Amino acid sequence: MGVECGSQAVLCEYPIRLDTYSGCSHGCKYCFARTKVDIEKVTMKNCAKQLRSFIEGKREFLANIPRFAEAGAYGVTVEGMKFKRGKKGLVKVRGDFCYPEDLLEAHYALIRDACHNNGLAFFCAENRLRPMGDSPACCGCGDLPGFEGNRFNAVSILNGIECAPTDRMQQVGTAHCFKAIHQSPGSSLMLAKESFASQMMKETESYERETRFHSEEETLSFTRWLKSTGIKAKEVNELTGTQMASHYLCTTPRGQTAVPTEDQFEKLRKSPKLRKIPDYILRIVYGGGVHLSQISR
Repeated sequence: MGVECGSQAVLCEYPIRLDTYSGCSHGCKYCFARTKVDIEKVTMKNCAKQLRSFIEGKREFLANIPRFAEAGAYGVTVEGMKFKRGKKGLVKVRGDFCYPEDLLEAHYALIRDACHNNGLAFFCAENRLRPMGDSPACCGCGDLPGFEGNRFNAVSILNGIECAPTDRMQQVGTAHCFKAIHQSPGSSLMLAKESFASQMMKETESYERETRFHSEEETLSFTRWLKSTGIKAKEVNELTGTQMASHYLCTTPRGQTAVPTEDQFEKLRKSPKLRKIPDYILRIVYGGGVHLSQISR
């Protein structure tokens, strides 16, 4: 039976994986899975509810760690929660609201120490804190004999973890696994001209830009401007080849707003409605170093 590489190829050493829970707390209205199951119903096997309780000061999770060890578990993997809407104390990371990195780090350190004290491994699936884990492979497969993952990914590169592409990864025509991410027309031809290594570096640069912090004020300034141009959600999705219109056009404070990446914004600029773009919008999208060519276009 063949297995295809998933969209986590950019971040994960083992992008082919099985989750031990069902459902999704995001509940995006456009998700295709909604037609088959009630994705908003997350089973108790999902550690999200326990992690939320932990951060809110309830420590049942720590009390269970010795039981995990007694049951023969190998290790524990933790992941930060994501919310559709903002609330006090959360920060914006890409299209989601999350707990601040320093808050998670302090709590994760407690879990890690408890795991190690009980002979368990500790793995961190929160991309901002992946190096806290005993291995950057958060699924726990990193040190299994004869089971070697791909450490040459965005998480390793951006966190300074030693990694290098193999000879095979540097051969042109090995980037086809990124098709799981790029599904727009012409992407197959584009990827055929790339090697795995060259495309991974491009994906890493894109991921770094996407996770660049934007304040709520900046994000709302962008979404309110984009909505004022009169561009419609259908056109946004068609131009970008995504389903991000609901985020780019959201003007609700503490809503699921988002600023497009530089690449996505370049695609949006093909719309006749976006002929004249204010300088402050260019600064939000491109950062402080806006080129004159971008302003005069």
